[in-house]
Amino acid sequence: MNMQEEVLKKLSTMRRKKGLTKDALAEALGCGTSEYTKKEKGAAPISTGEWIKIAESMNVPVCAFFSNVSMESAKDSNILLHGYNRLSTKGRTAIMALLNAFLRAQWSGTKVSRKPGVRARGSNGRGASRRSAA
Repeated sequence: MNMQEEVLKKLSTMRRKKGLTKDALAEALGCGTSEYTKKEKGAAPISTGEWIKIAESMNVPVCAFFSNVSMESAKDSNILLHGYNRLSTKGRTAIMALLNAFLRAQWSGTKVSRKPGVRARGSNGRGASRRSAA
């Protein structure tokens, strides 16, 4: 389970323990229940201001959602951040482009190939990659 999943699971668990419904938190955020559900499931981002409103609604500090995140997730995040900070500007730009492409593929359900320049099987809508069989 990654760090985001852990935090969102904690949000969901705390909401239920406090006896709050998704409707109640949606109202606190000024959004609809379906939008709040997307946020709690990780399908839509939760802004800093929204975390503050959620914490106030639950009468807990904002850090309550982020404490006790697994050490493995924190270690992975630190390794990634350290590596990113050591990159040149050109390297950072390339990594961000790669990450953005990967995230877009994740959201759209497109499979990402491990080979540069090759789309994963089935990602072009015809069940084959861009490369032709030789």
